[in-house]
Amino acid sequence: MQDSNNVNRRLISRFERTLSAARQGQENELGCLLDFYRAYLLTFATKKLSRQLAIKNSPSDLVQETLMKASSEFRNFRGVTESELITWLKKILARKLIDAHRFYCVSATRAISRALPILRDAFLFNSNTYLDQSEII
Repeated sequence: MQDSNNVNRRLISRFERTLSAARQGQENELGCLLDFYRAYLLTFATKKLSRQLAIKNSPSDLVQETLMKASSEFRNFRGVTESELITWLKKILARKLIDAHRFYCVSATRAISRALPILRDAFLFNSNTYLDQSEII
């Protein structure tokens, strides 16, 4: 039990040191800190992203956007614990998911339901061939 407590203290101490360095403007430490949670955020995004929305957005793209936003807005992070950082990152990712949903699913001009499938047949790009939209769908 004591060995387990020592490991936990070392991990917490490492997190605190990295967080402190990131707050002092050490960009490489901030990058390491945020990148540590990439896999966790990717799992979260994969679970939360609807199949319909995944057509237009990949979970990895949303996670990348989340980490970029977190990096640029890190000065606004007020937490001191790892769980507070995870919560903050998940909130940013949740906003990215909501924004993507609004952009692709709610907006009438970009609605996924209006998208036409791409035909791979050779005649698709033949200017002598006319395709009625009803034939495509």
